[in-house]
Amino acid sequence: MCVRNVSNRSLQRSRAGASIVWLLLMLSGFGALAGGGVYVYIDQQGDQDASADSALTHTVRRERFVHDVKSPGAVESASNIDIRCEVKSRNTSGTQILEVIAEGTRVSKGDVLVRLDSSALESSEKQQKTICNNKKALEVQAKNVYETSLISKNEYLEGIYKQEEQVFQGQIFVAEETLSRAQEYYQYSQRLAAKGYVTSLQLEADRFAVEKSQNELNTARTKLHVLQKFTKAKKLKQFDADIVISKTKWDSDTATYENEYEKLQEIQAEIEKCTVRAPQAGQVVHANRRSRRSSSEIIIEPGTMVRQNQVLIRLPDSSKMQVKAKVNESQIRLFSKGLKATIRLDAFPDQELHGQIERVNEYPEPTGWGSGSVKDYAVFIRIENPTADLRPGLTAKVAVLISAEDNVLTVPVDAVKEHGGRFYCLVRPEGEWESREVKIGATNDVFVVIREGLSVGDEVVRAASRYVDRVKLPDLPKKSGKPGSARPGKGSEQRGKRRKATSQRAPRGGH
Repeated sequence: MCVRNVSNRSLQRSRAGASIVWLLLMLSGFGALAGGGVYVYIDQQGDQDASADSALTHTVRRERFVHDVKSPGAVESASNIDIRCEVKSRNTSGTQILEVIAEGTRVSKGDVLVRLDSSALESSEKQQKTICNNKKALEVQAKNVYETSLISKNEYLEGIYKQEEQVFQGQIFVAEETLSRAQEYYQYSQRLAAKGYVTSLQLEADRFAVEKSQNELNTARTKLHVLQKFTKAKKLKQFDADIVISKTKWDSDTATYENEYEKLQEIQAEIEKCTVRAPQAGQVVHANRRSRRSSSEIIIEPGTMVRQNQVLIRLPDSSKMQVKAKVNESQIRLFSKGLKATIRLDAFPDQELHGQIERVNEYPEPTGWGSGSVKDYAVFIRIENPTADLRPGLTAKVAVLISAEDNVLTVPVDAVKEHGGRFYCLVRPEGEWESREVKIGATNDVFVVIREGLSVGDEVVRAASRYVDRVKLPDLPKKSGKPGSARPGKGSEQRGKRRKATSQRAPRGGH
């Protein structure tokens, strides 16, 4: 009895397990069938909707039509003062930032904004000062040599030359006096010799004394002549040459010193430029930049290397704010100076600002490698009612008013079907389907203006392209085949499908 009960319980558990397995399998089968049914339903839904009477309709009415174009943009100042790094790189990668004022700080004129590393410049300043001192010593020495040359020339002309001239003139005077006495004594000796009182030998000696005195006089006169005609000219030439040489040396040393001193002043000016001050009052905006082509970026913070002429800080004028919007090239023809615009900031979505287009760039903005062939144009909108909350860099959405019309007929864009270069709407008067040719006007992303073909109260079908097979549209003119054209095939069928899909698109532009 006990064995039978155990076997019955085992059999019951095995049957229960089998039932659960079959239940799971059945549920999986039903899920697959349901999924397939949903897929078939979705796949056939278009055809069922096209044949159903539950198509969405729109009642034609008169209302105000507004055509505006929305574009993203960013707030910026129309009057920025760019504060750049003026320190030269000096064959290095740049100059390092030591300190920078916090972004958003309001500063006054003369406040310190950025401190750059000036240690290398200060070391160069010390070396340059030593060079300048040495060059200054050489310049002073050359100046002294030049001035000494001038003094030497004057010393010779007014001193040494006159002394030598006076000496030679004195020698001439003595020689003339000696010659005169010798001549008188010789004449006296001749008279005595004639009387026999002086011997011939003594007379010869007196004659020799006359000749000697005459030679001494001639020598003295020659020395004076040489001094006046040759020695003086030679000395003056030497003095003039010394003056020119010393002056040239002085000028050269002076120019060298001035060049070195200019380098010193330049280094000192570079050191002063390492302390960047505010040229006027304003709110600090760091000139951070991110590259579109790579992951590199420039963040103005301590430790960043900056190069000459790189913008470090911007001081925007908060009273002259604007939005720089980017408009696709397909819509840029709609924009012109003077158009009104409304502006909403992502940071203050409940606040509406008003503006006016100031400028439309003639050339597209630079694009990165990942943007493909898409081109955007910059449009600048002046904000007419700026608030104290405006800050450069805020993200904005701009709606530019292109045109507006009152009391016009409008229908949804998808209620218009283009066929053969004309436009049609599907209308259901009293439940019957018919097509009506319409003439359209301006259009935006939602509605299109109907100039002719519809009246107030008409019911037009939404998504007209899906129900176009319910009405009769005019046949398109057939194009005759040309000799040598390719026969229809798979490629022509695909091109036909693409043309059909294109013809079913709703109109996007005004006519």
